[in-house]
Amino acid sequence: MAADPDWYAGVAGGMSSLDIVSSDWDDGSLISSSADTTALGYKVFTGHQFNPHIGMELAYLYLGYSSFQGVSSGNVPSVWKPGNVGGETEGRGVSVEALAAWTVRRLKLSAKGGLFFWDSKVTYEPTIAATSVVDDPDQSNRSVIYDDGVSFIYGVGAELRVYKNWWLRAEWQRTTLGLVKTDDYSVNLMTLGVLLAF
Repeated sequence: MAADPDWYAGVAGGMSSLDIVSSDWDDGSLISSSADTTALGYKVFTGHQFNPHIGMELAYLYLGYSSFQGVSSGNVPSVWKPGNVGGETEGRGVSVEALAAWTVRRLKLSAKGGLFFWDSKVTYEPTIAATSVVDDPDQSNRSVIYDDGVSFIYGVGAELRVYKNWWLRAEWQRTTLGLVKTDDYSVNLMTLGVLLAF
């Protein structure tokens, strides 16, 4: 992107994937299990280009849900009640990144890296005892664990000028998300969006 205009803002949406597998939900009682680790994600961003090659970007990222389904035997000490069980993860946060860019005519290539300030939520149900009460008529059926932290985030992208100061952006980003205050999981976010320079 050219040095003038210096500011830009945009939105983008696409697919996120969480590096979690069904065995991560297993406490030893599961007879069968499956996990869906892909979801719709999106971001809203703004940035400033200090010169044609160096910039900064601030973004809100929604990483979507991953889900789990299984069957618990109840034969060993378990958080799950016997029978069909399920769970969800959800992640979101704010990123602050430095950006390096190379522009050739209408095409711009970029690489970025910085910090991701995230929040996560993990829901289990039905469980033996609730960890955190949520909007549930039967409070003993659901446990919710919240977590937050800071991770490194990085990515690469390409932009194409389509009309005056309007650009299309395709981007891949990778970061980590903490769950249940114990483990960090990698997250990939691939998006296609539009931005306006001003």
